[in-house]
Amino acid sequence: MRVGEAQTDSNLTAHDMRVGEAQTDLNLTAHDMTGRRPLAVIIMGNYYPVLYWRDVMQKTLEVIIDRDADAFKKITEKFPRYVAAGENNFRSPRKLSNGAYIETNLSAPSIYNFCREVIEFSGLPSRDWQVKLVN
Repeated sequence: MRVGEAQTDSNLTAHDMRVGEAQTDLNLTAHDMTGRRPLAVIIMGNYYPVLYWRDVMQKTLEVIIDRDADAFKKITEKFPRYVAAGENNFRSPRKLSNGAYIETNLSAPSIYNFCREVIEFSGLPSRDWQVKLVN
């Protein structure tokens, strides 16, 4: 399975369930993300394997793009430090499927906080977005 490809909880392996079961972010804060590596981001019940925090950010925004392009446009207006039409203002840009760019030169807590904010801003309940951690 490629990074960012979805799988439902019913497709999780026993290893995936053990590794992440007690380590979802439900009771953790952004500060708790420092030094921790993500295993997957779960959005609306879909499991997306990731390797790095920037993958969490990219997959979160890709799901919003697919779900509601208008919400994504509002995100670019509200968070120009993180998302923009061009890559010129970013130190470490990554291109999204719709041609927009994100800044990936951010700390784990910054990405975590940003993703939680955009999920709520896009109209999804915060409980529909979780990160499973490796350690």
